[in-house]
Amino acid sequence: GGAGGRAALRRTVLVAAGVAPLLGPMAVRDHMAARRGRAAALAGIHFYLGTNPRPDGEYVVLYGIRPDIVGHVVDARRKAERRAGHTLSGPDVSRFWFERGLAFIRDDPARYALLQVRKLWLALEANESGSFGDESGALRPASPVLRLPLVMFGTVAPLALVGLVACIRRRQMLMPLFALGVVVSLLPFFVAGRYRLPLAVPMIVLAAVGLDAVAEAIRRRGVRVLLVTVPAIALVAVVLGARDVQVLTALATLAVGLILLRWLEDAPHGGPVRAHGSM
Repeated sequence: GGAGGRAALRRTVLVAAGVAPLLGPMAVRDHMAARRGRAAALAGIHFYLGTNPRPDGEYVVLYGIRPDIVGHVVDARRKAERRAGHTLSGPDVSRFWFERGLAFIRDDPARYALLQVRKLWLALEANESGSFGDESGALRPASPVLRLPLVMFGTVAPLALVGLVACIRRRQMLMPLFALGVVVSLLPFFVAGRYRLPLAVPMIVLAAVGLDAVAEAIRRRGVRVLLVTVPAIALVAVVLGARDVQVLTALATLAVGLILLRWLEDAPHGGPVRAHGSM
């Protein structure tokens, strides 16, 4: 009762204290810009970029609007004012593009529903293809880090889905709800590689939970569990568009993770606290 309420309040205060240094300056800047008549609202144009008669779920280039922040502010305003026939404020420009996106949804709801399915797939896509200026393939030659044989999204996502199922079965909903919140935040707009970066954190945690769940299933039912788990993980990776090397990397990560978990359990003093006991 009271103790639980105080704990929840304390957590809320800590979250607010962590968020304030990030969002506070932005709110002050936006307020000052609005007072000087220089408010720029991007939600509407970004909504329309992902919700128009020719979308594919990723960034699409609109005629007359440059594919950068200048285009999204200056060109989007100019085009909206030309069609409206008078000067518009920043929020009015955003509302103009938002209403155009809603008109597309009303005119073709079935196509919009399929578009949302494609955006969901793009949010979980195995490849780091990206769009809207964050093409990892183009950036890799310039970055020694990106040239390393890194564990990519296609390795993490299949194991994370195993962890998602395990969390739901254990009624540990924090990470599933966090991941769902990030995905849902992408669906109204367009999916770009850097926009799904916040999804990497809960997906990595869920992948660790997935490894733990597989190890627990092996302890209870034997290694025959792998006869189902291995093909399932490979199939999920393929469905998400993983290349052969990514599928093999996901399976290798599963094997290495299970070996490490076994080693930790056999270590002196019983090893560290189990993952599902600390979630």
